[in-house]
Amino acid sequence: MTTLLNSLRNPTEIPSSKAPYLLQLSSFILDPIAYLEAGFARSDVFWVYAPMRAIIAASPEAVRQVFAEPEETFGVVENFADSVRFIFGGDGSIAMASGEEYLRQRQMLLPAFRGERMKTCRELVCQVTRSLLDGKRKIVTEEVAREITVATILSFTFGSFEGERYQTIAREFMFQLGLIETPLKAIQLFNPFLQVFSGTYRKWLRSREIFFEEVAAEIRERRQAGVGDQGDILSILMQESETNQEIYCQVMTLLFAGREPTSYTLTWILYWVSTIPEVKDKLLAEIDSGEDFRSLPYLDAVIKEALRIYPPPYIFGPRKTKFPFKLLDWELEPNTVIYPSPYLIHHREEIYPEPEKFRPERFLERHFTPYEYIPFGGGHRSCIGMALALFELKLAIGTILSEYNVELADKRPVRAIRRGAVLGPEKFELLVEPR
Repeated sequence: MTTLLNSLRNPTEIPSSKAPYLLQLSSFILDPIAYLEAGFARSDVFWVYAPMRAIIAASPEAVRQVFAEPEETFGVVENFADSVRFIFGGDGSIAMASGEEYLRQRQMLLPAFRGERMKTCRELVCQVTRSLLDGKRKIVTEEVAREITVATILSFTFGSFEGERYQTIAREFMFQLGLIETPLKAIQLFNPFLQVFSGTYRKWLRSREIFFEEVAAEIRERRQAGVGDQGDILSILMQESETNQEIYCQVMTLLFAGREPTSYTLTWILYWVSTIPEVKDKLLAEIDSGEDFRSLPYLDAVIKEALRIYPPPYIFGPRKTKFPFKLLDWELEPNTVIYPSPYLIHHREEIYPEPEKFRPERFLERHFTPYEYIPFGGGHRSCIGMALALFELKLAIGTILSEYNVELADKRPVRAIRRGAVLGPEKFELLVEPR
């Protein structure tokens, strides 16, 4: 199929849809996967006009070319940056930085995701997981996954998730996330005209004000007490003399990045394990072997397959060319926006036979290149929290399946749906009992 598409490709023009802009925008909002797949049917590199005029890169070679470029090749996409500023409360987020400033911020934050700081999460994840399942007969899977991931990222960011202040921060963060994930409410938030009449917008501003007040109080108390490095993200940001505004934005960025993808992936894994008996049996046999959860190859393959079939970010944050840039056969002008698409890469049949089928064994049978498997991005902008996310998933799944029997309360298929800027599963329930 790919060979045929390449042979039909016009070397002078990147394919694009002829549909009106508003129709494309509504299609993207209502069903982003169907919208992307329609473009992919024309070519593995194609123009879209939603969420903005941009090129989707959906071939390994195109993605390799983008990832291989130095950070200085690409600049900030203003529409994207405006959305980031709105969500995170201003300038200062690593998600919005570019060039040397991005590399500086990345180097500053990376030590938090290594060594002893990671080990502190081990007991936390297992403890929180047990507390959410003990004594329960039925759970809403998404809610349990959310509580696990929020507790973990709060602890990683602030050193704790317990206490009134951290619970307030968590509550306001989850409230804001809930507004963004709901398409109708998100439209009211991001449309300047609708903001004037929107109670949703006023609630958003109040919630963000409370969030920042609590973070500011934490910073103030630590500085007054002369508290040094407590082994958390906030300590690093304070030691690096970041302004309070920059700290607010970085904290919000890390909470968003650490909650959504991990939570939805954990939910998907529990769905697949409860749906496919042979996967569950293999996984239980491995988990019951007594080996450390972190070193189990089939568990690792299950996590990778869940991230393959429904990567939470179906397209990555945009890259805007600063200079003329060659992408496959095409010469792109400066200021061209490119979105690599993990979802489309992960569903290329020549790389992943039967791509719609959940089959972890594919990750035990062969190695995939960094351009064929990209759930955490790649190049200079690979996800800074990848190691934490995988560590957390292994601990949570290992704890659940080693100590509890879980099965679907309703056997209906669960679909992938838009959850704000990412993909997530529909809500479903699990029946739970101790093993």
